[in-house]
Amino acid sequence: MLSIAAFCITALVFYAVMTTVSAAGESASGEVKDASGKSLGKLSLTQDASGAVQVSLQFNDMPPGQHGIHFHAVGKCDGPDFMSAAAHYNPENKKHGLKNPEGAHGGDLPNLVVPASGQGIYQATTKLVTLSAGPTQLITKDGSALIVHANADDETTDPTGNSGGRIACAVVSLNPGNAPSAPAAGAGGTTQNNQPDYTPWIIAVLGLGAVGAGVGLALKRNGSK
Repeated sequence: MLSIAAFCITALVFYAVMTTVSAAGESASGEVKDASGKSLGKLSLTQDASGAVQVSLQFNDMPPGQHGIHFHAVGKCDGPDFMSAAAHYNPENKKHGLKNPEGAHGGDLPNLVVPASGQGIYQATTKLVTLSAGPTQLITKDGSALIVHANADDETTDPTGNSGGRIACAVVSLNPGNAPSAPAAGAGGTTQNNQPDYTPWIIAVLGLGAVGAGVGLALKRNGSK
């Protein structure tokens, strides 16, 4: 019985490790275009082992200065105003702004700073969204888009941080082989999947029960000798 208990413990550890691994390695990408359809850069998203999403944008021919940059709730980039991307992705119905005490939107990101040359690499890390399935899953059945705004985001004012018009847009798509198994809902009128996953708890209870039974039987046998 002790060997059974050991097996259960091993199974639990394996499950925990595999759950962490499956959350990591998800990736997505997109091409940023202006209102005329001209390419302004390539977007790359990767989810790490902690669940954080690494955002990388290699850009060119962008207007110099600071620009608000956000994930939006719909994966459409219809020019010239890109309003088809709808509002900021906001699955938890919070206020806008990384500095807002009632925020932030899931789609909020630090400002994009473009040098005089108009080209460079933007990098940020966000824990407000995931690429894997869950209640803050970025890419829902409505998709998702990355929008670059004309002005800097003040990171406080709801709903957009006074960041002005939308000057560039990228449809964000999961890379092949990375489709989450259970699409969640986002903002924009979709239904959010908030059902909790009790599987780890069930496995843990069964494992602990098996361990207890094994230890109890071992003690009983030793006491009867």
